[in-house]
Amino acid sequence: MKCTERHTKRSEEEKKKILHRLARMEGQLRGISKMVEEECYCADIVNQLTAVEKAIHSLSGDMLERHLRTCVVKEVQEDGDHAMEEAYELIRRWAK
Repeated sequence: MKCTERHTKRSEEEKKKILHRLARMEGQLRGISKMVEEECYCADIVNQLTAVEKAIHSLSGDMLERHLRTCVVKEVQEDGDHAMEEAYELIRRWAK
C-alpha cells in the first residue's frame, strides 16, 4: 500500500492508540488462522471473524470521524467542492 501525496499529522498518543488497536486485530487474525489449522467448529470461527469485523469497522469509523472533523474542514476552507465530493465518496464506501 502506498500513501497519496497528502499526509495527516497525528500526535504520538493518537498513533499509539491506533497501532495498539491494529495489533490486537492482527493477534485476533492469527488466532483465527490457528483455529482453522486446528479444525475448530465453523460457528466458533465465524464468531471470531465477526469480532474482527466489528473492531475494523469501529476503528475505520473513528478514523472517518477524525478525518471529517479535521482534514475535511481544512480542505473545505481551501477548496470546498472537491473536498466535499471526496468526503461524500469516502462515506459511501465506508457505509457499504
